[in-house]
Amino acid sequence: MIAGLPDDACPYPRPFADAFGECLLYDGEHYVPADSRESPLSPIWTCRYLLARRFTTEGAKHHYGACRFGGEKARRRLLLAGAGVSGQEC
Repeated sequence: MIAGLPDDACPYPRPFADAFGECLLYDGEHYVPADSRESPLSPIWTCRYLLARRFTTEGAKHHYGACRFGGEKARRRLLLAGAGVSGQEC
């Protein structure tokens, strides 16, 4: 993993497991990736709120999986405000 990822980086390994439930904001959906010839590969689980974003570190450009809702603090605030969940990490 690249050190120093932005705060909104998803901290969980992907693809997500069938019964993934560590993040309380996770909304799973099947995704069918394709190879370089656009032939379908096996479906995987991803999160509806996972975005691809770019960042630069040490002069190199990278992509990372970001949460649409922001970093850990922003996700926690959203959960506390909307779902009444207390203290669980997402």
